[in-house]
Amino acid sequence: RAAAFARNASVETVVIPASVEEIEDGAFAGAVNLREITVNENSGWFLSEDGVLFKPSRHRLHTYPASSDAESYSIPEGIEVIASKAFAYSKLKSITFPESLLDIDMSAFMECDNLTRVDLPADIRTISFLSFDGCDSLREINIAEGNEKYCSVDSVVYSADKKRLVLYPCGKTEETFTVPDGVEVIEL
Repeated sequence: RAAAFARNASVETVVIPASVEEIEDGAFAGAVNLREITVNENSGWFLSEDGVLFKPSRHRLHTYPASSDAESYSIPEGIEVIASKAFAYSKLKSITFPESLLDIDMSAFMECDNLTRVDLPADIRTISFLSFDGCDSLREINIAEGNEKYCSVDSVVYSADKKRLVLYPCGKTEETFTVPDGVEVIEL
């Protein structure tokens, strides 16, 4: 099933009425000229802050508009989950992640071509399949010290025990990479 706004290059603003109870993850993925999402203030299901769509509890970031003018964005403290395709096709160069972040859902940063570096907090527990797929400029992914599930070595993400190679950044420019001894699994 395709996203409701998939491949739409016309829509720049979406206004969501209070009657909308559900917006599936990735509904706006591919709306490459989307600059702003606004939500009726009487909505009990969603809220918008600076054009970004959140669940009202503010623990889940649902959608960042792909064509926002900003070059950088600080995800608000308190956000625990970044939804699937939340930042898909974003033009951001820099994203600051909150210490509260726990989970990055599938394809959350798909095709974020300008993103060069990611520094994830110590409590991150899930970096889902294809989270940074197509981020062709991404050269560095760093995990804060003390994470119980992941670690990073030379900007490559491994399981904390270094038995699994989890994520190699798309934009790394080395022509040769030697998988370290002790790695047993290279993840999909």
